Amino acid sequence: MGTGTGSKDVKLMEAHRFDDWAGYRAALLNLLDQAPTRLDWLDDDLSETGIGTLAVVEHLASLFAVPRNGSLRLLVLDPAWLQARCPRTVSLFQTWGHRVEVRVCDEADHPVDERFLLGNTTVVRRFHPDSPRGELTAEGQKRALCQQRFDALWHGAAPISISRPLGL
Repeated sequence: MGTGTGSKDVKLMEAHRFDDWAGYRAALLNLLDQAPTRLDWLDDDLSETGIGTLAVVEHLASLFAVPRNGSLRLLVLDPAWLQARCPRTVSLFQTWGHRVEVRVCDEADHPVDERFLLGNTTVVRRFHPDSPRGELTAEGQKRALCQQRFDALWHGAAPISISRPLGL
Protein backbone atom coordinates (compact mmCIF):
# COMPACT_ATOMS: atom_id res chain seq x y z
CA MET A 1 0.00 0.00 0.00
CA GLY A 2 1.55 3.29 -1.08
CA THR A 3 1.03 6.36 1.01
CA GLY A 4 2.87 8.76 -1.27
CA THR A 5 1.02 11.52 -2.98
CA GLY A 6 1.40 13.44 -6.18
CA SER A 7 -0.84 16.31 -5.10
CA LYS A 8 0.58 19.77 -5.73
CA ASP A 9 -1.06 21.26 -2.65
CA VAL A 10 0.36 18.89 -0.04
CA LYS A 11 1.81 20.79 2.89
CA LEU A 12 4.96 19.18 4.21
CA MET A 13 4.54 19.78 7.93
CA GLU A 14 5.40 16.11 8.52
CA ALA A 15 7.00 13.37 6.52
CA HIS A 16 4.92 11.55 3.94
CA ARG A 17 5.99 7.92 3.93
CA PHE A 18 5.69 5.50 1.04
CA ASP A 19 6.26 1.77 0.84
CA ASP A 20 5.84 0.81 -2.80
CA TRP A 21 7.28 1.89 -6.15
CA ALA A 22 4.14 3.85 -7.09
CA GLY A 23 4.35 5.78 -3.82
CA TYR A 24 8.06 6.43 -4.37
CA ARG A 25 7.49 7.79 -7.87
CA ALA A 26 4.53 9.87 -6.63
CA ALA A 27 6.77 11.38 -3.94
CA LEU A 28 9.36 12.27 -6.60
CA LEU A 29 6.65 13.97 -8.68
CA ASN A 30 5.40 15.77 -5.58
CA LEU A 31 8.86 17.22 -5.01
CA LEU A 32 9.08 18.22 -8.68
CA ASP A 33 5.61 19.83 -8.39
CA GLN A 34 7.07 22.22 -5.82
CA ALA A 35 8.97 23.91 -8.66
CA PRO A 36 12.43 23.78 -7.13
CA THR A 37 15.16 25.87 -8.72
CA ARG A 38 17.83 23.25 -8.10
CA LEU A 39 17.76 19.49 -7.85
CA ASP A 40 20.48 17.21 -6.54
CA TRP A 41 19.79 13.55 -7.28
CA LEU A 42 21.75 10.54 -6.00
CA ASP A 43 20.91 7.05 -7.22
CA ASP A 44 22.62 3.89 -8.48
CA ASP A 45 21.27 4.07 -12.02
CA LEU A 46 17.84 5.82 -11.79
CA SER A 47 16.06 2.71 -13.09
CA GLU A 48 13.37 2.79 -10.38
CA THR A 49 12.77 6.55 -10.42
CA GLY A 50 10.59 7.05 -13.47
CA ILE A 51 13.11 9.56 -14.88
CA GLY A 52 12.30 8.39 -18.41
CA THR A 53 8.55 8.95 -18.07
CA LEU A 54 6.81 11.79 -19.81
CA ALA A 55 5.68 13.27 -16.47
CA VAL A 56 9.22 13.54 -15.10
CA VAL A 57 10.64 14.81 -18.39
CA GLU A 58 7.96 17.53 -18.53
CA HIS A 59 8.69 18.57 -14.95
CA LEU A 60 12.41 18.80 -15.68
CA ALA A 61 11.78 20.74 -18.90
CA SER A 62 9.68 23.24 -16.93
CA LEU A 63 12.46 23.56 -14.37
CA PHE A 64 15.08 24.23 -17.05
CA ALA A 65 12.89 26.69 -18.95
CA VAL A 66 12.75 29.21 -16.08
CA PRO A 67 15.24 32.01 -16.93
CA ARG A 68 18.33 32.09 -14.71
CA ASN A 69 16.97 29.23 -12.62
CA GLY A 70 16.67 25.53 -12.79
CA SER A 71 19.60 23.20 -12.55
CA LEU A 72 20.05 19.49 -12.02
CA ARG A 73 23.09 17.79 -10.58
CA LEU A 74 22.81 14.06 -11.11
CA LEU A 75 25.13 11.66 -9.33
CA VAL A 76 24.97 7.99 -10.37
CA LEU A 77 27.03 4.88 -9.98
CA ASP A 78 26.31 3.75 -13.54
CA PRO A 79 24.74 5.95 -16.27
CA ALA A 80 24.27 3.05 -18.73
CA TRP A 81 20.57 2.48 -17.91
CA LEU A 82 19.76 6.16 -18.32
CA GLN A 83 21.61 6.38 -21.62
CA ALA A 84 20.12 3.19 -23.03
CA ARG A 85 16.54 3.34 -21.75
CA CYS A 86 15.61 7.03 -21.48
CA PRO A 87 15.89 8.69 -24.90
CA ARG A 88 13.50 11.54 -23.97
CA THR A 89 15.53 12.32 -20.88
CA VAL A 90 18.86 12.15 -22.70
CA SER A 91 17.48 14.43 -25.42
CA LEU A 92 16.29 16.88 -22.77
CA PHE A 93 19.73 16.81 -21.13
CA GLN A 94 21.38 17.48 -24.49
CA THR A 95 19.05 20.42 -25.16
CA TRP A 96 19.54 21.90 -21.70
CA GLY A 97 23.16 20.83 -21.18
CA HIS A 98 24.01 24.14 -19.54
CA ARG A 99 21.47 23.33 -16.78
CA VAL A 100 22.40 19.67 -16.25
CA GLU A 101 25.56 18.10 -14.91
CA VAL A 102 25.97 14.35 -14.56
CA ARG A 103 28.77 12.77 -12.59
CA VAL A 104 29.67 9.18 -11.91
CA CYS A 105 30.48 8.23 -8.35
CA ASP A 106 33.24 5.73 -7.69
CA GLU A 107 31.79 2.43 -6.49
CA ALA A 108 33.97 2.49 -3.39
CA ASP A 109 32.61 5.92 -2.41
CA HIS A 110 28.98 5.30 -3.30
CA PRO A 111 26.90 4.73 -0.17
CA VAL A 112 25.10 1.41 -0.32
CA ASP A 113 22.02 2.66 1.50
CA GLU A 114 21.49 6.18 0.20
CA ARG A 115 19.15 7.18 -2.64
CA PHE A 116 17.58 10.62 -2.60
CA LEU A 117 16.35 13.61 -4.56
CA LEU A 118 16.94 17.01 -2.98
CA GLY A 119 14.79 20.02 -3.82
CA ASN A 120 15.11 23.52 -2.38
CA THR A 121 13.43 22.67 0.91
CA THR A 122 12.48 18.99 0.72
CA VAL A 123 14.01 15.60 0.14
CA VAL A 124 12.71 12.25 -1.08
CA ARG A 125 14.74 9.49 0.56
CA ARG A 126 14.64 5.75 0.15
CA PHE A 127 15.60 3.83 3.25
CA HIS A 128 17.17 0.81 1.54
CA PRO A 129 18.40 0.18 -2.03
CA ASP A 130 16.37 -3.03 -2.42
CA SER A 131 13.13 -1.53 -1.16
CA PRO A 132 10.90 1.34 -2.28
CA ARG A 133 10.20 2.32 1.34
CA GLY A 134 11.08 5.89 2.20
CA GLU A 135 9.76 9.36 2.81
CA LEU A 136 9.20 12.82 1.39
CA THR A 137 10.10 15.30 4.09
CA ALA A 138 10.84 18.95 4.69
CA GLU A 139 12.62 18.24 7.95
CA GLY A 140 15.66 20.49 7.85
CA GLN A 141 18.10 18.17 9.58
CA LYS A 142 17.36 15.22 7.30
CA ARG A 143 17.62 17.41 4.23
CA ALA A 144 20.86 19.00 5.46
CA LEU A 145 22.46 15.60 6.09
CA CYS A 146 21.54 14.43 2.58
CA GLN A 147 22.90 17.68 1.13
CA GLN A 148 26.20 17.28 2.99
CA ARG A 149 26.54 13.72 1.77
CA PHE A 150 25.70 14.69 -1.79
CA ASP A 151 28.19 17.58 -1.82
CA ALA A 152 30.97 15.36 -0.45
CA LEU A 153 30.33 12.70 -3.10
CA TRP A 154 29.89 15.31 -5.86
CA HIS A 155 33.36 16.77 -5.38
CA GLY A 156 34.99 13.34 -5.72
CA ALA A 157 32.90 12.16 -8.68
CA ALA A 158 33.95 12.20 -12.33
CA PRO A 159 31.96 14.40 -14.73
CA ILE A 160 30.64 12.74 -17.86
CA SER A 161 28.82 13.84 -20.97
CA ILE A 162 25.47 12.07 -21.00
CA SER A 163 25.28 12.52 -24.77
CA ARG A 164 28.40 10.48 -25.45
CA PRO A 165 28.30 6.69 -25.44
CA LEU A 166 29.94 4.79 -22.63
CA GLY A 167 33.28 3.15 -23.06
CA LEU A 168 35.18 6.29 -23.89
